[in-house]
Amino acid sequence: MVLQDAVPHTTIQHDILTFLKDAFGEIRNSYNLNPLSGTPLDRDWPGDKRLQALVDMAVPLFIIAATVCRFVGDSDWDPRERLGTILQFPGIGKLEQMAQTYLPVLTQLSTRLKNSHDKDKLHQEFRMIVGSIVSLAEPLSRQSLAVLLNISPDTIALRLRPLHSVLRIPTDSDTPIRTLHLSFNEFLLSDQLQSEPFGVNSQATHRMLLSKCLQLLSGPGGLQENLCKLEYPGKPRREIDQTTINDRLSSAFQYACRYWIQHVEHGKVEIHDQDNVHVFLQKHFLHWLEAMSLINRLAEVIEQMRVLQSLVSVSHR
Repeated sequence: MVLQDAVPHTTIQHDILTFLKDAFGEIRNSYNLNPLSGTPLDRDWPGDKRLQALVDMAVPLFIIAATVCRFVGDSDWDPRERLGTILQFPGIGKLEQMAQTYLPVLTQLSTRLKNSHDKDKLHQEFRMIVGSIVSLAEPLSRQSLAVLLNISPDTIALRLRPLHSVLRIPTDSDTPIRTLHLSFNEFLLSDQLQSEPFGVNSQATHRMLLSKCLQLLSGPGGLQENLCKLEYPGKPRREIDQTTINDRLSSAFQYACRYWIQHVEHGKVEIHDQDNVHVFLQKHFLHWLEAMSLINRLAEVIEQMRVLQSLVSVSHR
């Protein structure tokens, strides 16, 4: 039984209304300390009618109420404008509750851009950065994501800045970035959003991540014999200091080692002679095994080889 089905509807309504009243009270008090527009919010803002509209939108999902509050409470915007965006957003046809919440968050990203080139650039960077975040096998920090994607950490910070209502974005650059709720991943990857500029194509994103992984592993400072410059070949792993490994194999590098084959699989890449996967394995297979041993992931290689073998078989049927 789903928990929300076991709780009376009136109880859920009451609890969400209480949550919204408290949250909007905090938003009002915080904004009025230094109102951006110079005009403070009224003492009774947003008013019972708007609160009830938000309750009707959210019930029975607390995540909707929480997302709305984070969106409206963004300190870079006037909360009146943000609330109006949520309540007036027309949507696309008959949308599910999460879509009604997430679409306003996405569309506001480009509302202030007039130039079509700037909008296209923003959409492209969104699909690369946020598309990666919702497609990665495990979360990466801003710094590690920048290394993997070969873009500036400042660009990532700039693109993620308006998305605190849907992403958990740490203040430091070394803590992993995560989505606040799995439904955001599902929404971006859904068929419903593929015709929209913020839609994330899962297969294309995994292929892009595969390309980035192989570029990182094959590029300058990438995979090579005796990766950690050990005193002699065959030195037992237990005798190698973890700091030595981490200094040589960054978090992004370790991610690429572990998960490039997963991106081959999810990208539905058909492997054939002289493609980028084949060329990589010809040059770096033994180096990759060494790296996987250094990060204590050698046991994963057998299953990964089975995955690659199955993809080669499929491509030659």
